[in-house]
Amino acid sequence: MAALREKHKKLLYDDEIERRLHLSAMKMLSDHAGLSADMVERLYEIVLDRLKREAKIKDFLPILVSRRVRYLLNKKELTKNKVLKSKGADQLI
Repeated sequence: MAALREKHKKLLYDDEIERRLHLSAMKMLSDHAGLSADMVERLYEIVLDRLKREAKIKDFLPILVSRRVRYLLNKKELTKNKVLKSKGADQLI
């Protein structure tokens, strides 16, 4: 499975410069969200793969992918907070 993932990564990035650019965006997202780099990387690469297939101009992909990932992470956090509030803190303990 790991070998397949590495092969997919090679196809995902056109060159080392592009890969570094996206890794920088992933690092910023990870720091901002307070999540592990691996978790953000997986989500980021899924979104990147989907957007890259249709992109005619790829220069803006780091920005567009970062915005989408940030949106998804915020949506996940909001959903988690709603569940916590609806159950009440005393029921979770």
